[in-house]
Amino acid sequence: MSLPKLDPAQYAETAAFSLQAHLIHQGGRILFANNQFANQLCWTEDAPLEGQMLGELFGIEPATALLEHVADNKQVVQELRIERRNILPIRVIAQSRKVLWGDQEAYETILLDITREHNAESTLENAEKLKAIGQLTGRVAHDINNMWGVIGGNLELLESKLSTRSDFADLERYFTSSTAALGRGVAVTREILAYVRRPRGEAGPVDLADAVNNIRGMLDRATGNSVELSIRIEPGLGEPVLDVGELEQALLNMALNAGDAMPEGGKFTIEAHRRDLDDDAAEQTGLTAGPWLILSVSDTGSGMSEAVAQHAFEPFVSTKENGSGSGLGLTQVRDFIYRLGGHVTLRSRPDQGTAFLLYLPLSKTTDYLAENTAAVAVEEAIATGPADADQPSRSSILLVETDRSSRLLAAMTLQRQGHQVTEVTSLENAKAALETATNLDVLMTDISVEASGDGLTLAEATRQRFPDCSLILVGGPSDDEEHRKAGTQLATALLRKPFHRQDLAQALRIVFR
Repeated sequence: MSLPKLDPAQYAETAAFSLQAHLIHQGGRILFANNQFANQLCWTEDAPLEGQMLGELFGIEPATALLEHVADNKQVVQELRIERRNILPIRVIAQSRKVLWGDQEAYETILLDITREHNAESTLENAEKLKAIGQLTGRVAHDINNMWGVIGGNLELLESKLSTRSDFADLERYFTSSTAALGRGVAVTREILAYVRRPRGEAGPVDLADAVNNIRGMLDRATGNSVELSIRIEPGLGEPVLDVGELEQALLNMALNAGDAMPEGGKFTIEAHRRDLDDDAAEQTGLTAGPWLILSVSDTGSGMSEAVAQHAFEPFVSTKENGSGSGLGLTQVRDFIYRLGGHVTLRSRPDQGTAFLLYLPLSKTTDYLAENTAAVAVEEAIATGPADADQPSRSSILLVETDRSSRLLAAMTLQRQGHQVTEVTSLENAKAALETATNLDVLMTDISVEASGDGLTLAEATRQRFPDCSLILVGGPSDDEEHRKAGTQLATALLRKPFHRQDLAQALRIVFR
């Protein structure tokens, strides 16, 4: 088929009055651009846009994306993020096709600026996330209060036993109960922090079973104590391509809805299976034929009528009482799946529960390696390090810890193992101690000291002064992803707060083996 033919003079006259950005380009070089395109780029230079390279104007990646999917006589519509010189980037919808520009082949691209709409969508997503956290707050606070009650009660009993020096046989039971409650409190805190701080990232192959089970505690609390949570995801189904943060948000939204639909109790089930779509099934769902992973999320709650179910994914439609729901939860689920190129269906009947089927695209490779391999290896080594490894009887250790209780616990553990410990309470004191030290075997410090990543700077400076010095780096919930990854690569051993004395002992075995 012949290509659409554009007359440069007529096209320029028409495009001058268009509210959209018009662009003609060939081989990545601009042949024509109207004023609206110049306005989008905030192009204020004296040189004309004609002759400029797209890659130099707004980045190689979006420039390449404009060309790679365009075929003869086929229009391609895609969303792009365009970087601009020294100013904020913009989001555009780009509609491209191959044309004849006069007597030469070229590409026509029309750009619609959707930056405001994109920012509004992000704001709504953040609002939905905050709403979900708000609904969880009461349930989490209840659980945490129970844990602190157990710990506080056991400590009071322990105090009374020690003061009277009687019934020492009960001490082990008090310690065991307190430790278990503390462990549950730590787990809840980590789950909430991981969920709140995880931004929207890039889609990639994901172990679905791990991703879902990692937020089991949050899902359990979202549905409520009277609801039974069942997760059945068999290994070997393949890895769906998605963003874990968006998956967690979608599942949490559905769990909150399910909990509201089952005030008297019920069952909330998450399971997955693989299905090869034939041509007919693909046409019905609007997907491509081939293998897909289907995630099923269902409950045994009050359900919805057919009329309500038909509009359930629309923004601001809520089946909850006035004021108790934003009506954006299922919209987020739908948008998340559609961004992946997948499909979602809803089946629900009054008093017979609700079921969602989420069609997730599968990765083309089964050899995907997680980014956190190094971190996992270090943590596994800490947990399983040899208990009988030899340690020097008197090693020089610089301990940097701002929290008094944590510092006393670590120092006491190190000193009981025969090490010579220098305790410092700030980054400034640590640098001073490092300058005056004549020998240093181990530096133990937080990755983030005084709410910054300067623990890593201290570790690097220590290695420069004492090349053979081992580094025990301690991670906490305030560490950002960049600092955590850098610490993993630099550390001889890595600990995560809060840690127990046996964790520190295992880290030392790794250091001295």
